[in-house]
Amino acid sequence: MIFQGLTPGFFAAVSDSVGRRPTYLVCFIVFVASNIGLAMTNTYWLLMLLRAIQATGNSATVALGAGVIADIAAPHERGGYLGIFGVGPLAGPSLGPVIGGALGQTLGWRSIFWFLAIFAGTFTVLLVLFLPETLRSIVGNGSVRATNIWHVPIIELCIGRRKKHVEDGEDLEARSVVSQRTTLAPKRRTNLLESFKIFFQKDVALILFIPSIHYTVYIMSIPLLLMLKLICIVTTSTPPLFSEHYHLDELHIGLTYLAIGIGTLIGSLGWGKRLDRDWRIIEKRWLDKGNKKPKSPLDLVNFPCEVARTRSTWYPLILFWACCGAYGWTVQYAVYIAVPLIFQLLIGAAVVSIMSSFQALLLDLHPGRSASAVASVLFTRLNLSSC
Repeated sequence: MIFQGLTPGFFAAVSDSVGRRPTYLVCFIVFVASNIGLAMTNTYWLLMLLRAIQATGNSATVALGAGVIADIAAPHERGGYLGIFGVGPLAGPSLGPVIGGALGQTLGWRSIFWFLAIFAGTFTVLLVLFLPETLRSIVGNGSVRATNIWHVPIIELCIGRRKKHVEDGEDLEARSVVSQRTTLAPKRRTNLLESFKIFFQKDVALILFIPSIHYTVYIMSIPLLLMLKLICIVTTSTPPLFSEHYHLDELHIGLTYLAIGIGTLIGSLGWGKRLDRDWRIIEKRWLDKGNKKPKSPLDLVNFPCEVARTRSTWYPLILFWACCGAYGWTVQYAVYIAVPLIFQLLIGAAVVSIMSSFQALLLDLHPGRSASAVASVLFTRLNLSSC
């Protein structure tokens, strides 16, 4: 958990200056190699070390993905893109226990790591073949072709999209058209402490704390009402609670995580559209006051991004805490199992909505440092939950 919180900041800083594609590839190679080692190890200390390396390669991809969203999506449509992107990182912890429970119960724990190595290895091949570079200091809005081989997908080289110019005049003309269509963002020097610098900004610290505390409650089991020995919530507490109160085995406990997964799916897709709707409402009010429509990061300096992103966040906040209390009570008294699973679904939808709102706000506030900004979120929430 500690490595999972610390390492995204370093990889994110590299991706903000070197590029998304090469950083992605390094992360996946590290992840695949560590899983192969985990599947073959017979030593406990090596198991722990490889788990830390595995987290190093895995956790940074969340920050990199958010950086890609910031590269390709304008602020008024960013919420919808983040909603689609958020399905993976938050549905994974729900599908993982189902697959892991089935593999562990039938083929043994080593099969889990072999599965991860094969699955991630297949995805690495897809990245090598198809993933383009999106960093705006390298490809602008996409109309500038990357020249470094690390930034060019293999499929682009194979199908010959990099056209040869027959005459110098044609080459100059093509370059002039490209220069009119896009302006490259200024290149940034690699600062490995970028995300930690963002973390120590006072206003940003408050933005980071709100989703992090909710994620901590979501992922860890904490005493909610000590006098009643009532324990919730949600993902970490599910195996012991459902085993004790509902007498489920490993496989069936894994299946209960599907409720949270469905909730995160609904929350990600639905709340992303809500974020875009709120942005349009605040933008209309902004234009009605005689201001210009924000089209670039500089135009967002005076735009009330914090109002647009948090305008409706109190809905999922209330839903989250109400369902947390209800979930704990229903499990404590072993109410029919469908009832706590429904509350888990609602909790999953609420927490992803809260996190999406503040993550979108951080992307708006840190143009050019989007991956580092999201890495600061990971640093806060993962280390807080590990504590």
